[in-house]
Amino acid sequence: MQLVADRWYIVLDADELGTKPLGVRRHDTPLVFWRHAGAVHCARDQCPHRWARLSLGTVEDGCVTCPFHGFRFDGGGECTHMPPDGEGGPSRQMTVQTWEVREEHGFLWIWWGERRESYPPIPWFEELDEPGWRWRWSRIAETWDTHWTRVAENQLDFTHLPFVHRTSIGRGLDPTVQVSVESEGDRLTTWASNQETRLELIAPNLWRNRLGGKVNIVMVFVPIDEQTTHTYVRFYQRLVPVPLLGDLVCWLSKWPNAFILGQDRRVVTSQEPAPARLRNGEQLVKSDAPIIWFRRWQETHATQEES
Repeated sequence: MQLVADRWYIVLDADELGTKPLGVRRHDTPLVFWRHAGAVHCARDQCPHRWARLSLGTVEDGCVTCPFHGFRFDGGGECTHMPPDGEGGPSRQMTVQTWEVREEHGFLWIWWGERRESYPPIPWFEELDEPGWRWRWSRIAETWDTHWTRVAENQLDFTHLPFVHRTSIGRGLDPTVQVSVESEGDRLTTWASNQETRLELIAPNLWRNRLGGKVNIVMVFVPIDEQTTHTYVRFYQRLVPVPLLGDLVCWLSKWPNAFILGQDRRVVTSQEPAPARLRNGEQLVKSDAPIIWFRRWQETHATQEES
């Protein structure tokens, strides 16, 4: 799967990972995650011995243990225990590929690229760490049958609102609009002349809709494979900072947000071919400026192929 390398990608909601190994497919690659002593580890979900799924095993002494023959692998991918060979000890060639992981802002992030001595900080919308924001009861997770770039681009598109969302957030909007963009590095901000909201993307896969200073909607586009995307949506609000009442507001937000997502998914999953490319035969127009930026960002940066 072709992705921009050497970037942090959100891959999971942190609460999805409990005490047992968790196997998921991300970036068209089988991955296993496990916790130990406050740290999270990630490896290819495939024992190098006989290719059984490590996620079907257990965590022992901080290592993920293969359910087939008991081989153990630590967070660095080294085999620490190989029962069939008894006293002979593990082979140095018996290793599994691993990725650097961070747990921040309620998400699990992996560094998709070459390992290095130090890593850049996790990208985030810093003001959402300020006191008063509530979001935990608002979480939505969905899987869409389309390439992740199509889902990301939909969230940068103002001009679909009066049509796709004509019965909800697009009701009464003028389809004639001037779209503006500003960017710096991996960050894009875009807005429309007939709306007060601002959309922001931290490439590759973190987005928010900033609805003034007290409501933000955050969405993540997680690549599963060439035809499938997992999405996470959170409703951040500090309109009602009182704990229980504020949590209730977040919980109630799930229904309108799920309805709006359903309107998007119906149309976005009809787009072909996937993934989206800058020169794929589509006739882009001036109002597609943020989508053009996103496609250029992908083509400008180094890419890698993963299988």
